Amino acid sequence: MSTNFLTEKCWSSSNLRRFGICDDTPPPSIPAYLNEIDGKKWIAVVHNDRQIKVEFVAIDNCIEFSKRDDGKDKKRCDGALFYEDTVIFVELKDIVGAAKNWADPEQLMSAIAEFETTGLAKKYSVKRAHLVNKQRPVFDRGQAVKINTFFKQTGYELRLNVHIDI
Repeated sequence: MSTNFLTEKCWSSSNLRRFGICDDTPPPSIPAYLNEIDGKKWIAVVHNDRQIKVEFVAIDNCIEFSKRDDGKDKKRCDGALFYEDTVIFVELKDIVGAAKNWADPEQLMSAIAEFETTGLAKKYSVKRAHLVNKQRPVFDRGQAVKINTFFKQTGYELRLNVHIDI
């Protein structure tokens, strides 16, 4: 089975200068979504100064992936942004405290691997991923090894920051 990232019900878009990506859990079965109004709900903040059309696809709880070899579901990130020649995969967290594993990029890596098996991946030359924790707005510092390893394994630039610049 080939993964269909173009499932229409999973897509939305915005061309506002600033909007957010939200993930209202519980329940965990609701997909992530764009929000242009309620900044308090935003986990990631998208800065779109050129006000171009940015497409968002909800991946977790919306796009069907093939199963792992053991029959279990593959991990997947919350969504991805698409515009011009750029794709940005996004994993959203809202974790308070010193939880050690919140910055594990496994969900991003799994979704990216699935995406790269599709013809759609060839359309994008700029490839990034954002691992976002609303409680830790900027977390890049001290993560150089993780960022470099992620790039070597996926070919995508990893950022740990709630602000996504278009």
